[in-house]
Amino acid sequence: MGVVLATLAVAVMLLGPFVQDRITYQFGGASSPYASASVVPSTWPVRFHHWTDVFWPVIQPNLLLGVRPTLATTLSWGSTEDLYLYLLYRGGLLLLLAFIVFAILVLRMTATYRGSADPLTRALAQASTVIVVVGLILDIFDSHFFMAGEPELLSVLLGLLVAAARVTERETARHWASSCAPDVRDAPRPAQGDVVAREKSVTIS
Repeated sequence: MGVVLATLAVAVMLLGPFVQDRITYQFGGASSPYASASVVPSTWPVRFHHWTDVFWPVIQPNLLLGVRPTLATTLSWGSTEDLYLYLLYRGGLLLLLAFIVFAILVLRMTATYRGSADPLTRALAQASTVIVVVGLILDIFDSHFFMAGEPELLSVLLGLLVAAARVTERETARHWASSCAPDVRDAPRPAQGDVVAREKSVTIS
């Protein structure tokens, strides 16, 4: 316990100025002309004005099909800071709807496998669900789905989940088939006299 307290004290002394500067930057209203001192991080109102002043006027006339696949270099900011706005910019309502359908299908699939009897399948389904749900929330403030390796990690987990689920289903079907098949050892055997009679008839013929 003493070691933990000593480590915390040293960390506070070393990192305290940096943490204080970050708190002042986030809540003191010094991060942007749009920001003001508030109980919420100053980057939130900055993002809101960034969305309404920079991107929405460009997206609104092209709401159905989007503006272009990549962000224009003429924009005053190189990122939308929001996945859903980024989807609207790249492909309009059609691309946003496709992403929503994708997320719903993935969550439905993982919900199906979260109750699997196989521990590996269940763990993969739970991990995939957490990544998708947390990502959908974080994507409000940044387009994490297109950065930081999130889509690659999710693709790997979903691939492993489908493979593990198929293996489990095959093993379950094989076990069910073997349990339902009649056991030849339990089948009735012919009487000894019948066997001798058959052998004699075959010999005579």
